[in-house]
Amino acid sequence: LAIISLLLWFAVSILGSSRIPFTSYEIADTVYYSWHNLFSYTPFYYTDFMGINVYRLQGLFWEPGVYQLYLNLAIYHYFFEEKPHENAIKLVILYLNLILTMSTTGLCIGIMLLTIYIINLKLFKRSRQLMILIGGALASAGCVYFLGQKMLASMQFGWHGSMAARINDQVVALKLFSQ
Repeated sequence: LAIISLLLWFAVSILGSSRIPFTSYEIADTVYYSWHNLFSYTPFYYTDFMGINVYRLQGLFWEPGVYQLYLNLAIYHYFFEEKPHENAIKLVILYLNLILTMSTTGLCIGIMLLTIYIINLKLFKRSRQLMILIGGALASAGCVYFLGQKMLASMQFGWHGSMAARINDQVVALKLFSQ
């Protein structure tokens, strides 16, 4: 799935390929485009990169934030259930997919998983406490940076976007809980 998503993302987002047959559908005023139910994109999930609309990778899911959940589960499985040194290309593909989702939460989780994996390597067995401290600080700094960038972007657009929506989810949940 990650390989197919990456190839179709490249064809659609970078090459602008409309030669591949696709279907479109609308749900709640949002238009989705789908390539044989293997890859989807939504026009408003994009970033302008040097004059090219680069769509956020969402795989076969309805938004990139959902795809990152499955990618991080695969990364977790790779690090802690498989033998990572046997197939490093799988890890590269998974992390490339994760980066292209441009999901702040997904990137933070991916950084944390990588940090935990590195700390647990036998190479660092003697200095585990120091590695936990350094790795935790670096991972936290990376996550704070990503979250800060996301907050700045949300504030520039009148506090809209996924971060504002996630915060609003928590506010609504607290209001409902208090009632």
